[in-house]
Amino acid sequence: MKLSIDRIRLIFARYSRLIRAIVIILVLVLVVYFSIRQFADISLEELQRAAEELTLPGLGVVGLIGSLSFLFTAGYDLVENHYHPSGLSIINILFIGWTSQSFGRFLSSGGLSGGALRIKLYKRYDSSREEAVGYGVRIWAAGLTGLCFLIWVSLPFVIGRVDRLILTLAALFSQYLLFYYLTGFIKIGKLNIKASPIGKMPMREKMSLNLVSIVEWSAAFTFFAYTISLFSPPIPILSLLFIYASSTAVGYLSFIPGGLGSFDLVAISLLGAYGMVTERAVLSLMLFRAFFYIAPFVIFMIVLGCNCGQRFFCRRREKCEDKDA
Repeated sequence: MKLSIDRIRLIFARYSRLIRAIVIILVLVLVVYFSIRQFADISLEELQRAAEELTLPGLGVVGLIGSLSFLFTAGYDLVENHYHPSGLSIINILFIGWTSQSFGRFLSSGGLSGGALRIKLYKRYDSSREEAVGYGVRIWAAGLTGLCFLIWVSLPFVIGRVDRLILTLAALFSQYLLFYYLTGFIKIGKLNIKASPIGKMPMREKMSLNLVSIVEWSAAFTFFAYTISLFSPPIPILSLLFIYASSTAVGYLSFIPGGLGSFDLVAISLLGAYGMVTERAVLSLMLFRAFFYIAPFVIFMIVLGCNCGQRFFCRRREKCEDKDA
């Protein structure tokens, strides 16, 4: 049977959940297998000694830097509001941006979960379906461009120092940046990407979103580098940049929520190549996850819950007033 592009698209559309489940299960099996090998000789005493080096004020500084680094994630929505005015207040735009990004970072799934929430929130604030989808798709498309840029910048400095498989995966992942800028020219049969919201973006808008993405991922890396520096011997900054960017890329490719396991396994392996012991790498990554993934997610889910409750009671009060009238 000859496979056409339309037939392949139909197969993926019909069995997308099954295919995704199979891929995630296979990745999880591999992550568990390599994690067992990686952590077989881990010393709880060494882990405890490393943890005792962190004072309470030091933990407060970690939390502050982590919170500040997360704030840059709302930049996408501010840029989109500049090119496609939504009529929303800055407060509402920031709320949508931070909530969506906290959700997307925590659950990951290739960034799709955060994009879906962003679309729902824009629709909630009276944006049309077309406008909401446009915001969500354009921001989702730009989200990884900054990460790709960081890989491009740092990759030449680690050749010969890290595993070839990681180098290859990172290099392939980073080619998405080229695809992002070429979407306005891609049309293969009925696959007309240039007619999509991504393809229709002017070059200036693409570059603006790309710049926001670079700033966002650079801020995230700054926090990552700080948590690593607390327990690690000095590591060249560009090597550390590649460790973060490539580990994050593998985490996204795994489609596991938050890249849990896959991100950590790659990061620990690469950090080990630069002399950082496993126990200290684990502790650094625990701090990074706690303040960059978990804390923002919990905070903005509480904010989202309060927002939903407020809107519910407002609608209920309006209905009661209409009945009285």
